[in-house]
Amino acid sequence: MPEAPKIDETGCVTYDGAVKNIRKFAQSKKTETKRKLETVKYKSGGEIRIPENFRQNEQEQDKNIKVYTFLAKEYGYKYKLLSVKNQHGVKNPDALNLISNKFSDAKIPITENGKNAAQNSIKEASRQLVSEVFIYTEIQYKMYDMWLGIKAALQGDRAKEIKTIIIRMHSGEVKVYDVDKLRKVFNKSKGKTT
Repeated sequence: MPEAPKIDETGCVTYDGAVKNIRKFAQSKKTETKRKLETVKYKSGGEIRIPENFRQNEQEQDKNIKVYTFLAKEYGYKYKLLSVKNQHGVKNPDALNLISNKFSDAKIPITENGKNAAQNSIKEASRQLVSEVFIYTEIQYKMYDMWLGIKAALQGDRAKEIKTIIIRMHSGEVKVYDVDKLRKVFNKSKGKTT
């Protein structure tokens, strides 16, 4: 199991052990008031909060600002982007959903295969101890293929930490799935014979 995130003295996400630190980390991120935040609000009611000394890997930073701004601007979501420390082999949450208080990770798949796009996005996000994964597709996938990927990613005890899957389809349409409900649907379909 991956190590749980913790906040260091600079407000960056780090990893150094105990699972209990994830709760401490979450609480500190949710109630943080000492550090200044730039808040951008949208007509939809959504907003993006960016810490004053926001630091992420360059490609991650651009991606995360793009995808979370989309949800905030178009659908009224509220996110706080999280700074990270560059540590080899360490995965960090991208943002905190301020409505659900869930850590979120954004994925923009580049594979041409819709099943792999969904499955790999969920698999990677589950390694980061996040509860929400946002799959932002820029390639036109068939929803059936995406559905197969979601089903494969949630088989058995896989991706237990993931509670919400948000998919932005190539058309701009957003689909939100409750993972517990999906698991029930998938488990029912196992019992059927063809």
